[in-house]
Amino acid sequence: MKKADPIGESNKQVDHLFREVSGKVVAVLTQKFGVHHIELIMDAVQDAFEAGLIRWRYEGLPRVPEAWLMTVAHRKLLNQLRKESHRPDMMAEVETKMDEAAIEIDGSYIKDSQLRLLLACVNLPLSRRDRIITTLHILCGFSPAELARAMGLHFEAVRKSLYRNKLKLAQDTTWIQKEADVNFAVNQIPTLLEILYALFNEGYKSQQGDKSVDISLCYEALRLLKLVNELVSDTEIQALLALFYFHLSRFPARMDAEGDWLTLEEQDRNLWDEHLKGAGFHHLALAKPTDTPTTWYLEAVIASLHAAAPSFDLTPWKMIEQLYTKWHEAEAENPMVRLQALTAAIFHRADLQLVNELEALRSTIEDSQKYMIDATIAGLYEKLGYTEKRNQFLSQAIDQCYQNADMRWLKKKMKQ
Repeated sequence: MKKADPIGESNKQVDHLFREVSGKVVAVLTQKFGVHHIELIMDAVQDAFEAGLIRWRYEGLPRVPEAWLMTVAHRKLLNQLRKESHRPDMMAEVETKMDEAAIEIDGSYIKDSQLRLLLACVNLPLSRRDRIITTLHILCGFSPAELARAMGLHFEAVRKSLYRNKLKLAQDTTWIQKEADVNFAVNQIPTLLEILYALFNEGYKSQQGDKSVDISLCYEALRLLKLVNELVSDTEIQALLALFYFHLSRFPARMDAEGDWLTLEEQDRNLWDEHLKGAGFHHLALAKPTDTPTTWYLEAVIASLHAAAPSFDLTPWKMIEQLYTKWHEAEAENPMVRLQALTAAIFHRADLQLVNELEALRSTIEDSQKYMIDATIAGLYEKLGYTEKRNQFLSQAIDQCYQNADMRWLKKKMKQ
């Protein structure tokens, strides 16, 4: 029998804690000390987690690790501020903070802190893409590698972007004086939604280690989106809420006994959460646009069709393909939407012409995602009964795949 590795398990737990609570700790310390100390705050939080990793490696996790991390990050920040405080007024401020009791982890205070930090990040004098990257890094603890996956960008591009953003924010300090501006946030709803959508997707199909999903990230995205919904009334927010609820309703059936993800066809629909499905339909009704449907709404409608279908075979695949096609017309630069449309087409108009349409996408997709083309073509050949061709393209997909969870699923398919 293989012995448990306490050090490895402790590392995994600390990694999970970092993803789950780092944004909360950063938000609380930012509310207390001010956004002008954001860089020192992030360093203090990182130092606290590194100290935790060393200490807990042999002692085990404390009873309330979140409280320990908050206290240690708080203390490290105060020590650093004291070292850097030269003016008498700054020293007085630090001494006042030092005399205060340790921060209590109060739900309402954390909630208010995170909302304030989210709105402050939307105020950053950066491009829309860079605001999203920076917000996910600050508020959600995303590493450059995770940001690259979530944003569909190269790792080096994200790393350079974070470095440039840091320099720009240090040079242009006007954003520090701005309060969390609700009126400005109303005009930045698309950016807010992209941030939370990226956070949800990173959890929905996690590529962190060997995990297939990280449900804590998905619920964190939902929680933050509900905070925004309390602040701003908008049909786009309702559409994304609907989408999140529909996806979450399938989580009980999304993984097999080994923890690997299952396709819609393989899932036991009796395990789908009816309460979460109901919440999805409730928000979808509130999301109905008055004019041209947005991509958020189209994606939510697609998810609702899957949720309402009594079985995989009775899913309205033709309608789903049409909705994906409509979405792609509005977002032509996104080849993955076109791939989804063609994947749906396999289940209602499977023919060899689809191979040409799928191959036409290959040059438009990132190298790291090309295996999806081969996996989809393999599915088409399986549907048409061409076993040899199916195995050929599955083998090609396996050779190109570097995502652990997808690799395991492809290898299982090859054995069937």
